[in-house]
Amino acid sequence: MYCKKCGAEMAEDFKFCPKCGAGINMQDVSVPNHLVLAILTTLFCCIPFGIVSLVYASRVDLLLSCNRVDDAKIASAKARNWAFVGIVSMLILMALYSIIVMFSGVCALNNC
Repeated sequence: MYCKKCGAEMAEDFKFCPKCGAGINMQDVSVPNHLVLAILTTLFCCIPFGIVSLVYASRVDLLLSCNRVDDAKIASAKARNWAFVGIVSMLILMALYSIIVMFSGVCALNNC
């Protein structure tokens, strides 16, 4: 295997080039950071869960730049999960609110 930056020859299991120190296969690794989902969750669904999702989403790129791919995948999964928790919690709250409004309307019509 050869370094993409300097062209030096190296073993397949190296994570860094022994000559120039460049990270190996950094361009080949793609981990989604779910930042857009985290922002939308924060703006439209649930702010506390959205903020947690934003924190994990912002860590993904930092971890990838440090060649910590496994930690970046974990942070990506946590960002996605917290965003979904925010979305689901908002849907549940909207359903409960709708039920309360319907029952209060029925009660008002029947003079409860």
